[in-house]
Amino acid sequence: MRRFRGTRALVWPLCALLLAGCQLRVGINVDIEANGAGRLRVGVAGDRALLRRAAEAGADPLADVAEAGQRLAPDGWVTTDQTAGDGSRRVAIAVDFTDPAELESLTADLAGALDAEEVRLLEPLQLTVDDEIRVAGGAGLVPTRAVADYGLTRQRAVRLLRDSRALNYRVRLRLPGEVVSSNAPSREESTLTWPVAAGESVRIAAVGTRPRTLWRVLAAGAVGGLLALALLSLLLWRRRRRSAT
Repeated sequence: MRRFRGTRALVWPLCALLLAGCQLRVGINVDIEANGAGRLRVGVAGDRALLRRAAEAGADPLADVAEAGQRLAPDGWVTTDQTAGDGSRRVAIAVDFTDPAELESLTADLAGALDAEEVRLLEPLQLTVDDEIRVAGGAGLVPTRAVADYGLTRQRAVRLLRDSRALNYRVRLRLPGEVVSSNAPSREESTLTWPVAAGESVRIAAVGTRPRTLWRVLAAGAVGGLLALALLSLLLWRRRRRSAT
């Protein structure tokens, strides 16, 4: 298992709140394949104003993500760190998972890494693969009582985040087949998106068809071939009996 243990919290959701006029973007993306494997990706981006003010304060709001990716590189994690022409910066770390159990383990560790004293961002994702693909979990942006350390009530913290639009947080899920049902407010073909607004907790629920992988197609073809052969053999046997009589 490739774990986040030993890393510090990957983001500080309220740093955007404390740096009014800036924006912090957080995205969690999960791509699922028909066999239950897939890819988990975490991206954090800050605009130029956020990075400048953080630098003036002697901090780097994206440093933990980049450092975590470097430490996890031997376990298969890949880090991308890009600075655009407008001065904004985006850091992302991604890893492949082999089965539903590993996805749940990774997202459980990720949930712990993303948690800050001020807010909890994610719940582990549970993946079930049978005739269909089912995903269940949760995400949230509800401040805890720890915001009192900043002289804020939870209600005031929510209002500040909403009014300033300082934090853009989304969870995206791509299913391998057609979407059968989902509570996601945004859907583009097989990609589902849950935006998480300040002060809200959202449930993540999705069901999709499971495409037939090559081995399943071959297996179905083999079974069909055996049945056809058995039927042909039965017909020939009956004809021989009739000819004999």
